[in-house]
Amino acid sequence: CVVFVRFAVRSGDFLHHGVARFCAERVGHQSGLALFALGEGIIFALGAGWLSHLIGPSKAWAVGVVPFMPGEVLKMALAATLTVLPWKRVG
Repeated sequence: CVVFVRFAVRSGDFLHHGVARFCAERVGHQSGLALFALGEGIIFALGAGWLSHLIGPSKAWAVGVVPFMPGEVLKMALAATLTVLPWKRVG
Protein backbone atom coordinates (compact mmCIF):
# COMPACT_ATOMS: atom_id res chain seq x y z
CA CYS A 1 0.00 0.00 0.00
CA VAL A 2 2.75 2.45 0.90
CA VAL A 3 4.46 1.80 -2.43
CA PHE A 4 1.35 2.86 -4.32
CA VAL A 5 0.96 6.04 -2.27
CA ARG A 6 4.61 6.91 -2.91
CA PHE A 7 4.04 6.25 -6.60
CA ALA A 8 1.07 8.64 -6.59
CA VAL A 9 3.13 11.33 -4.85
CA ARG A 10 6.05 10.85 -7.26
CA SER A 11 3.64 11.02 -10.20
CA GLY A 12 2.30 14.25 -8.77
CA ASP A 13 5.85 15.50 -8.42
CA PHE A 14 6.54 14.74 -12.09
CA LEU A 15 3.30 16.45 -13.15
CA HIS A 16 4.10 19.39 -10.86
CA HIS A 17 7.41 20.01 -12.62
CA GLY A 18 5.78 19.97 -16.02
CA VAL A 19 2.98 22.34 -15.02
CA ALA A 20 5.34 24.68 -13.16
CA ARG A 21 7.69 24.88 -16.11
CA PHE A 22 4.82 25.52 -18.52
CA CYS A 23 3.39 28.29 -16.31
CA ALA A 24 6.81 29.85 -15.63
CA GLU A 25 7.49 30.11 -19.35
CA ARG A 26 4.10 31.76 -19.95
CA VAL A 27 3.69 33.92 -16.83
CA GLY A 28 7.27 34.45 -15.77
CA HIS A 29 9.32 33.38 -12.82
CA GLN A 30 8.27 36.39 -10.74
CA SER A 31 5.03 34.71 -9.66
CA GLY A 32 6.94 32.13 -7.64
CA LEU A 33 4.56 31.66 -4.73
CA ALA A 34 1.60 30.98 -7.02
CA LEU A 35 3.62 28.43 -8.98
CA PHE A 36 4.78 26.71 -5.81
CA ALA A 37 1.24 26.59 -4.45
CA LEU A 38 -0.08 25.14 -7.70
CA GLY A 39 2.64 22.50 -7.74
CA GLU A 40 2.15 21.51 -4.12
CA GLY A 41 -1.60 21.31 -4.71
CA ILE A 42 -1.03 18.84 -7.55
CA ILE A 43 1.28 16.70 -5.44
CA PHE A 44 -1.09 16.68 -2.46
CA ALA A 45 -4.14 16.00 -4.63
CA LEU A 46 -2.64 12.91 -6.22
CA GLY A 47 -1.09 11.58 -3.03
CA ALA A 48 -4.11 12.21 -0.82
CA GLY A 49 -6.46 11.07 -3.56
CA TRP A 50 -4.78 7.71 -3.76
CA LEU A 51 -4.50 7.45 0.02
CA SER A 52 -8.22 8.16 0.35
CA HIS A 53 -8.96 5.05 -1.70
CA LEU A 54 -7.04 3.02 0.86
CA ILE A 55 -8.14 4.53 4.18
CA GLY A 56 -11.04 6.87 3.37
CA PRO A 57 -11.15 10.58 2.56
CA SER A 58 -11.42 12.00 6.07
CA LYS A 59 -8.60 9.89 7.45
CA ALA A 60 -6.45 10.60 4.36
CA TRP A 61 -6.96 14.33 4.96
CA ALA A 62 -6.15 13.97 8.66
CA VAL A 63 -2.99 11.86 8.32
CA GLY A 64 -1.86 12.54 4.76
CA VAL A 65 -2.34 16.28 4.32
CA VAL A 66 -2.86 18.23 7.54
CA PRO A 67 0.38 17.19 9.32
CA PHE A 68 2.45 18.32 6.34
CA MET A 69 0.79 21.68 5.67
CA PRO A 70 2.78 23.91 8.10
CA GLY A 71 6.09 22.68 6.71
CA GLU A 72 4.89 23.00 3.13
CA VAL A 73 3.68 26.57 3.66
CA LEU A 74 7.02 27.51 5.23
CA LYS A 75 8.92 25.78 2.42
CA MET A 76 6.86 27.53 -0.28
CA ALA A 77 7.31 30.94 1.31
CA LEU A 78 11.05 30.46 1.67
CA ALA A 79 11.47 29.09 -1.86
CA ALA A 80 9.32 31.83 -3.38
CA THR A 81 11.29 34.49 -1.55
CA LEU A 82 14.64 33.04 -2.56
CA THR A 83 13.63 32.72 -6.22
CA VAL A 84 11.83 36.04 -6.59
CA LEU A 85 14.46 38.25 -4.94
CA PRO A 86 17.14 37.62 -7.58
CA TRP A 87 14.63 38.39 -10.36
CA LYS A 88 13.75 41.70 -8.70
CA ARG A 89 17.42 42.63 -8.46
CA VAL A 90 18.02 41.79 -12.14
CA GLY A 91 14.89 43.41 -13.53
